Amino acid sequence: MMPEEVELYGRRFTLRYTPRPELRRVEIAVLEGSGPEARAYVPHPVRGRDAADARERAMTVLHNYAGLERYLGLVRRVAAALAPGSRLEVDEDAAEIRVALVGPRRLRAPLALVREDALDPERTDEELLAFIRAHLEGYLEEAST
Repeated sequence: MMPEEVELYGRRFTLRYTPRPELRRVEIAVLEGSGPEARAYVPHPVRGRDAADARERAMTVLHNYAGLERYLGLVRRVAAALAPGSRLEVDEDAAEIRVALVGPRRLRAPLALVREDALDPERTDEELLAFIRAHLEGYLEEAST
C-alpha cells in the first residue's frame, strides 16, 4: 500500500500502511512530514482489522496527538506573554483538558476546555487564543510565597 499524506491543523503528516497477515491486521505508522523527511510522530503503529479500520483509528490518534500539541502550544504562547517564568501543569481526561500555571504567577481557576472543543480542527488558532487570553487575563495572580 502506498503511504497517504494528510494535512491536519496546518501540518502535513504521512500514514504508512503495513499489512500484517500473520496477525490478520493492518498497521499504520503515523509520521510527521512527507517523503524521506517524514519522522515518527506517534510512538507506536496503530492497528486495525483492515486498511479502512486502521486508517480510522490512526486518524483518531493523530487528531488527539496533534490537536493537544496545538492547543497546549497556544496556551504556552499566551502564558509566556502574560506570565513569564511560569510553566504549564496539564491534567486531562477523556472529557476535558485542564491547565494550571506553576511559578511566579498562577491561575485562581484552572483553564479548562472540553477536549472536543480544544481539539476541533474547525476552531481557528485565533478563536482558541482569544479564549485562552481572556481566561488568563481574568484569573492570573501573583503566586503566594
